[in-house]
Amino acid sequence: MSIDQKYLDFALFYIPKVLIAVVALIVGFWLIRKFTEVVSHNMNRAGIDRDLSPFLSSLVNILLKVMLLLVVANLVGIETTSFVAVLASGAFAIGFALQGSLANFAAGVMILIFKPYRVGDLIEVQGQSGHVREIQTFNTLVTTMQKKIVIVPNSAAMSGVIGNLSMLDMVKIEIFLPLKYGQDLIQIETLIKDALIRTPHIQDYDALEIEFEKFDGDGFLLAIRAPVKSKDVEEVQVRANRNIYIALTQAGVQLGGFERGKAGAAGGHSPSMETKGAQH
Repeated sequence: MSIDQKYLDFALFYIPKVLIAVVALIVGFWLIRKFTEVVSHNMNRAGIDRDLSPFLSSLVNILLKVMLLLVVANLVGIETTSFVAVLASGAFAIGFALQGSLANFAAGVMILIFKPYRVGDLIEVQGQSGHVREIQTFNTLVTTMQKKIVIVPNSAAMSGVIGNLSMLDMVKIEIFLPLKYGQDLIQIETLIKDALIRTPHIQDYDALEIEFEKFDGDGFLLAIRAPVKSKDVEEVQVRANRNIYIALTQAGVQLGGFERGKAGAAGGHSPSMETKGAQH
């Protein structure tokens, strides 16, 4: 048998298998996607925890794709037993190389078990704040007040401090206001209270707090605290900042005077109005 005949026989033997494998991959990936969508839909209809549903759907999708690849390998003629053995022998090296991803996966499982936050909760994590959009296999998606999607690795979320403003029905927002010395504090307090009264969703105006937070050589930092429902924090933050700023500037109150460097050393407050949520 000539060399050309050998190549021809080889091509005739393997090309159909390769074509079948390609078709099987295309159809298989499409079927897996559809099946995953059906599974996700049925889990939602069954009332399964909306935090757990995307995680399980993602896990099912990955497992089915691995199984499909093994089946296609058999179609081509690759011994899957040896393939699995090679995969197992390389698992340690792969695991070491992907230890960050594995840590994110493990942290995702911990989040779903212990539930430090759920989908829809308003959280502060890794310097970001917003509503939890989705808890995925490796990441948590957070929608910020600016309507940006922030992707927080699950391991980073679990290794840091998590502020969950939705765990309590009522929280207090904090507004830090830098002011210069020599101004009428009584007038400023009255202006701030009037501005907050015009701000919707503040729950108890008698519980408003206006206190000195920090001093330095050029000015001082005033802390303003107001109780709101956790679901209204973002809206109140925006409106309260705006109303206070307009009220003070129209009355000629001088903002600023609290130095950035000294503020950072004293507690990290910048010489501009800063708002954040605090548990009440």
